[in-house]
Amino acid sequence: METLRLITRSPEPADWAKAFWPSVALAVVAMLDQSTRGPSVTTLVLTALLGS
Repeated sequence: METLRLITRSPEPADWAKAFWPSVALAVVAMLDQSTRGPSVTTLVLTALLGS
């Protein structure tokens, strides 16, 4: 029964924020990628993150 209680509990605000803010950042990058005429914003971000 303890397992059921753990599965159905509502997420803590910190856990919710860990999932929400990366999703917002990804959505913003996708929108910027569609609105630029130059190089792809996604490519620039991935290049900066991966250091290639």
